[in-house]
Amino acid sequence: MLSSRHYKAPIRLFSTLLFCVLSLIMSKLQAATIHKPLNDARTYHAFTLENGLQVLAITDPEAEKAAVAMHIGAGSHHEPKAYPRLAHFLEHMLFLGTRTYPQADAYAAYINQHGGQHNAMTAHEYTQYFFDVNHKDLEGALARFAPFFSEPLLDPQYVQREVKAVDSEYSAKLQQDGRRILGALRQAFHPDHPLAHFSAGNAQTLPVDDPQLVPALREFFETYYRAPNMRLVVMGSQSVEQLTTWVRTYFAQIGANLDKKEESKPSDSLALWSDQHPLPLRLEVQTLKDERTLKLYFPVPHPKTLYPLRPVQFLANFLGHEGEGSLHAHLDALGWITQLGAGLDLPSGEQAFFALTLGLTPEGAQHQTDILQKIFSYIQLVRTQGMAEWRYQEMALLAQQSFDFQEPLSGIHYVSRLANNLYLYPVEDALQASYRFGTFDVDAIQPYLEALRPQNLLLLYAAPPQDFTEQTQYPWQKSPWYPTLYRLAPQTIQTLADITDASTLGLQLPEANPYIADALPILARASQEPMHTLLDTPEIKLWHSLSTLQTPKANLFIYLKSPVSQRSLREHMLTALWINAASDAINTQAYPASLAGLTAHLYQASEGVTLRTLGYAPKQIEFALDLLEQVQTLQITPERFAQLQAEMQRALSNMQHKPLTSQMFHALSSALFDPAWSVQEQAQALAQLTLADLQNFQTEFFTHLQLEILSYGNLTTTEAQHLAEQLKSKLHLDASQVSTPRRARLLPTQTKTYLWKPEIQHNDHAQLLYLQAQQTDVQTQAQFALLAQMQRADFFHQLRTEQQLGYVVFTQEVSLLDRAGLVYVVQSPHIQPDALAQQIQNFLQAYQTQMANLTDDALMRFKEGVIASLRQPYPRLSSRAATRWMDIRLGYIEQARKEAIADAVDQISLTQMHDFYQQLLTYPKLWLQVTGESATTVENAANPEIAHPTLSAQVVDLQQIRTWASYSPVLP
Repeated sequence: MLSSRHYKAPIRLFSTLLFCVLSLIMSKLQAATIHKPLNDARTYHAFTLENGLQVLAITDPEAEKAAVAMHIGAGSHHEPKAYPRLAHFLEHMLFLGTRTYPQADAYAAYINQHGGQHNAMTAHEYTQYFFDVNHKDLEGALARFAPFFSEPLLDPQYVQREVKAVDSEYSAKLQQDGRRILGALRQAFHPDHPLAHFSAGNAQTLPVDDPQLVPALREFFETYYRAPNMRLVVMGSQSVEQLTTWVRTYFAQIGANLDKKEESKPSDSLALWSDQHPLPLRLEVQTLKDERTLKLYFPVPHPKTLYPLRPVQFLANFLGHEGEGSLHAHLDALGWITQLGAGLDLPSGEQAFFALTLGLTPEGAQHQTDILQKIFSYIQLVRTQGMAEWRYQEMALLAQQSFDFQEPLSGIHYVSRLANNLYLYPVEDALQASYRFGTFDVDAIQPYLEALRPQNLLLLYAAPPQDFTEQTQYPWQKSPWYPTLYRLAPQTIQTLADITDASTLGLQLPEANPYIADALPILARASQEPMHTLLDTPEIKLWHSLSTLQTPKANLFIYLKSPVSQRSLREHMLTALWINAASDAINTQAYPASLAGLTAHLYQASEGVTLRTLGYAPKQIEFALDLLEQVQTLQITPERFAQLQAEMQRALSNMQHKPLTSQMFHALSSALFDPAWSVQEQAQALAQLTLADLQNFQTEFFTHLQLEILSYGNLTTTEAQHLAEQLKSKLHLDASQVSTPRRARLLPTQTKTYLWKPEIQHNDHAQLLYLQAQQTDVQTQAQFALLAQMQRADFFHQLRTEQQLGYVVFTQEVSLLDRAGLVYVVQSPHIQPDALAQQIQNFLQAYQTQMANLTDDALMRFKEGVIASLRQPYPRLSSRAATRWMDIRLGYIEQARKEAIADAVDQISLTQMHDFYQQLLTYPKLWLQVTGESATTVENAANPEIAHPTLSAQVVDLQQIRTWASYSPVLP
């Protein structure tokens, strides 16, 4: 028999056979019955175009917006070795014009002008493009989106610009430990395997002067962007018949490229390991963050064809469990870990890994061998006692409940997930695949359980440099693409074979879950969501609202307001430390509840602590009361206090390694909220605290409480009032001392421009401009929301696409309590901060021309997009509840804040918008500036006149900002 390497069937015969297969697939798709959740009222229609494109059309009249996703079964693992990250580069290039719509911003501008957003992503095995838009504008969006995949320009004039964008993205993430660890991990694999390839891409891997770069780009497009290798999901309020017609009109032009079929997947026959580095293997990596990660990788077959049998999920449920007697609870009690998770990782073709990920404490890092022995002892316990059908059936029941009563995703995330599922699974399981459990099959589970052996282990340990000692036999090496030091050595497994009887360690498998609801009744669906005030006294306030969503779920917010929690920085840190201790104490009880669809979160609020519970209603009130009873009498040992304090110190220290824009927004908040403190101030205060301080704080905190409660969803007023009565009887309420609400600082008007250089260290330059509203009325909030929508795409296109100032470029609305604002952000590895500031100012000045030329029709389109977003209820109960809780905090009881702003947007005239923008340009400006430590300042070739500008501003520091006047919101 001839192998395919030496013989190719004639193209015509191959094409005929493939079309026969596609016709068979088409008939099956059209006949398939898609399994839907109980609460899903959408209409689904699956079909296949003649070119082989498989499509799922969805009618959802209640969706906030129309949404579309295109999934391509090719990603970074499919790239030619000569051009790493070519797939990502192609993703960038497709946005920059097609033959039908050649303007580089035609697609983005249309989406933005019609109330939408868009994005794309390139993963190892796939690439995906997605957007949402106003329902009535869906056809126009499809007309601009479809040519991406049939007639992209791939214009050479944008090649250099987009390579800069890819390079800027690479530079922006150089300090992310996740990227650095992955770069080192790739060195453990066989150099020919896709997992070993560099997947980020930069100017070196995509040389713009290489004459073969663009041809390679086109070849990759023609090879993988074939209709049979793609899946499309289109969701709108229109009928499935109308959606189908549009898809046939605009996507039939995508080529099948049948002659490329043989090259559509990377070879699965490539060796994963080299002779130089066989298993068992240990990889050590130096990190920037003061964090320690121990990760166990076991190579296994990819279980995608076994998805109804769930072998990986079944085993992960044991190893990742956090309830009483679990591996997590045992190691946590010893003070050795901060977290533990288990599941599938690094899928590649037919291969994948079963992975256990442990966050270690410094003490745990000294007991790695002990930890590994306990892990393998627990795995042995699973082998001997875990293969019981009742455990599988319990998981199946919980999965079915989760499927039937799942909270809907936003449209754009929903179509993205379905497009991926449509590629991986049969169409009838596109919705259910992630939840489906078939029959219990020990034979399917056994190979994965057998893979969890010491001799099959790749062990990764990542930690800061001070954790390691030098080894001459296995010296440090530098990762080729990230400045990361790593070393590889054989993993000794003799000691790991010393398996102890798990029961002698106090380890046990999970018991039957006590939180599974016997029944999940649903109250009558409300036609509206009015907010009812059931109690309003100085000591306790209670609000209640049903939901228009037909779900057995509810949300509770129990706000414990105490005047002691924010009196000073010291009390602020004691509150944070107490929350961490309380969350840790309730975890063994809360974890099994979370598996049964009932979760709890304790978080710090401006005047105290909030307990939020969410999930199925039947046992929720009892669950919340039990947790509050636990935390009132919290007992903390000296050892646990020291561990929690050290964990918080490390978390504060690691703030400096967060993404640059995250650090800048945190700095902005710490400056403009009153009270608020910098990371450095918090770390200093935390170090002074003692266990006695925390114990005294807990006593005082629960002595002076006022309560505010929101019951939202599938709970009656009687149940809400019962909760309030129970809390009144269990807590000591005292309104004699009133807490002070958080305040916001105002930018002074006597000086028009302020410049602050916060203490942020990063390799890139960055500039952030903050403009603050002068009033807090709803009309002003509406004007800021509308302007943010109008400028979003233009700002990105001008400063990112055209000028290539950097990869991170955006503008967005921000709110300071009830005061609206706008931020404009650019992060760049090359352009100095003052030059970035000048280009932001140039954009704002030039936008006056666009504002002057704005027509009533154009303004109406922007208004419709904003209004649609504001007026459409969130699809998820949890999102609705969080929004209404925030409304209550700002005094919007009778009418939702979003609805009030939407009404105001509807009334904005063209003249009012012109006047507002002219006034905005005169508002005081606060610039936040970061000068990169390793950034290379270059002249901007597109704008040589701004090579060396100087930002004219009054320089201020944090202490000066704190002298600015502040105010408390005036509740409506």
